[in-house]
Amino acid sequence: MSADLRSASLGRTWCRRRPAYIAGALVITGVLIAAVLLVAGPKQSPVRYKMAADFASAGFWPQALVVAPDGKTLYAVNANNNSNGVMPGTVVPISTATGVPGRPITVGEDPWAIVITPDGKTLYVANCSSGTVTPVSTATGSAGSPVPVGKGNCILAIAPDGATVYVAGQDSSEHGTVTPISTVTSTAGKPIPVGSAPADALAISPDGRTLYVASQSLSGYASTVTPVSIATGLPGKTIRVPDAPVALAVTPEGKTLYVASQGENTSADGTVTPINLATGTPGPPITVGVEPVALAVAPDDKTVYVENLYGDMTQPGTITPIRTSTGVAGTPILAGWEPRALALSPGMTIYAGISAGLGPGYWAVSEASLTSS
Repeated sequence: MSADLRSASLGRTWCRRRPAYIAGALVITGVLIAAVLLVAGPKQSPVRYKMAADFASAGFWPQALVVAPDGKTLYAVNANNNSNGVMPGTVVPISTATGVPGRPITVGEDPWAIVITPDGKTLYVANCSSGTVTPVSTATGSAGSPVPVGKGNCILAIAPDGATVYVAGQDSSEHGTVTPISTVTSTAGKPIPVGSAPADALAISPDGRTLYVASQSLSGYASTVTPVSIATGLPGKTIRVPDAPVALAVTPEGKTLYVASQGENTSADGTVTPINLATGTPGPPITVGVEPVALAVAPDDKTVYVENLYGDMTQPGTITPIRTSTGVAGTPILAGWEPRALALSPGMTIYAGISAGLGPGYWAVSEASLTSS
């Protein structure tokens, strides 16, 4: 295995009662669960499910996760879509020490993304259907006044200095845009045009000078990544990438951008493409699992973690570690069913939002303590 993953601890007990395992399937008679994934060496590790609290307090359809800078709290965004349609979404704070969720914070409709300021004081949540970005105070757990940005703007990135939040998506003509929001005034600036197709993924360089915007191919357009100068708002030369890019991540030293792509055939394995940012040259695509949905780079810059919706079309989702020095994918880590959100703490703990197996939308959090070398 190219990325050596070792168990840092035996995990915690987040349960009130023990679930039953039957023929390899998880049968749960309780409510919201939190799954503790123990990673031991290069082999796939079992997912151990332990109950945390009532799932009603955490909502439905997890879309994104973010860890506070001090590592003490994990924030989960839930779209809360159900058979009755779209309801206001929520943000749920979860103690990383106990796995216990706190009081849900109501935001806008169909929230898709979340970021946190470097000082840990404010969350920003992009609400797709509402066409707004909601600031949330972490101290009080209360939402501030939503910032209007237009419907279809669902993707967020925050500047390293915390002064600006960028929201990406599309304008009324379905052309890609990135809109800056001042975290001081909570006002949106002029949208920056970034291509003929809606923006589907966003990342910012560690020096805060460049945005990277991925656009999925539409009829007549190729899938690309476009660098955008933050100082001038001008796009640079586009970079061709495999079809259907869905996630971007820049390494901490700022030399490489990783692009996760699902491809035209979503039943086949997806890929992750490294791009040399000095030259704008993509390297060979690295095969991962089926339908990659999220990326996270380890703070030590040695490993990129790729969350895949499925290990294959009949298996639970996985997290694939990729060694940044070699571009070689390691043995996938079992993450649970249909993971859709990923976050990595400064202390090398990785979190995945997964299906809890209780029906459409009910979810859990899977946790793994990792080291990479």
